[in-house]
Amino acid sequence: MTKRERQLISSFSEDLRDVARDLCEIFSLKFSEEVANLSDPLLRWMDFATRYIDPRPRTVIASSAFPKRLPDDIGRALNQMMEKLASGGDVNAYQSRGLTESNDVSASKRQFRTDLLWADWGVHHLHLSTEPMSSGARYSARSDWLLFCLILRNEVGLIDVRPHGKAEAFSEPEIIRQMFKDWPAYMEQYELKGLLPSKHSLDAHTIQALRRGGVNGSLEYKGKVYMPPGGGVTAASTPTRLSLLCDRIVIYVRELARLAADPAGQLEQHLLSSGIQSRDFHLSLTPMGLAVLERESGYAFYLPRGDRSGDGGIAELHDRLLPTWAEKAVAQQRAQSESR
Repeated sequence: MTKRERQLISSFSEDLRDVARDLCEIFSLKFSEEVANLSDPLLRWMDFATRYIDPRPRTVIASSAFPKRLPDDIGRALNQMMEKLASGGDVNAYQSRGLTESNDVSASKRQFRTDLLWADWGVHHLHLSTEPMSSGARYSARSDWLLFCLILRNEVGLIDVRPHGKAEAFSEPEIIRQMFKDWPAYMEQYELKGLLPSKHSLDAHTIQALRRGGVNGSLEYKGKVYMPPGGGVTAASTPTRLSLLCDRIVIYVRELARLAADPAGQLEQHLLSSGIQSRDFHLSLTPMGLAVLERESGYAFYLPRGDRSGDGGIAELHDRLLPTWAEKAVAQQRAQSESR
């Protein structure tokens, strides 16, 4: 590795933290940094970005738990929610306030570090309310009834509607059993082949305690053993999938730094053809997306997205770190700042 590569890897790594911290601020995410080894703005941002439901049309598939008897207002709220999910409406206002306000990967209390149901089983929960949102409100009125659902890129599986009840409602085994029953092909990918099931099944209280303690419990169904479809939690009760994703992002940033340091690379050739001599490169957040910015000249080399074939990790870096819905919010925020 050349000296230039080492310098840019170090610089881009610092830039990555700055980009993540800026995104946390733009979206007003709680980030207290109470626990030193968890005070990573990238992990905090990715917890939000991965839980955020991208407003896009999806095919709505109801489990065999539907239809069911519900209070009239909750039935209407469910129908409205189904229409929003199908048409691509923004349903994030119906998520838990923990999405931005109470969950924080660096919180001192484990149960507040993420949505443990989502981290463990990959299940979202949405409040069912017909009460109109007040102007400027970030979240809908809270409800005593919740829709548990599996959100995929192009489909959403409605698992069940249940009363909010106690905290154990989010670790109720019947939720995951319903997924096994109605979406066996989806659950099959998580089978741990060759393992024998335990003689003791876990109840909701035990599952909740394991999650908070940073311990993953396997899932069992009809004599087979499965890993948690959400990826489970780390020893710190943060989502395992996010640790792996952040590690991958760091690798892609290092790859980007090496490309920028390559004297025969695409970026260098662009600068030479433009007559630019300075080489003060930084990974930057712009209203048009992520870019390698040459600060002295202001030249920006925008990163590709995943709709272009052959761009590999650099495109995934852009798509994961700054999804298109987040890019739009960044552009809007910058425009408002410039107009003041």
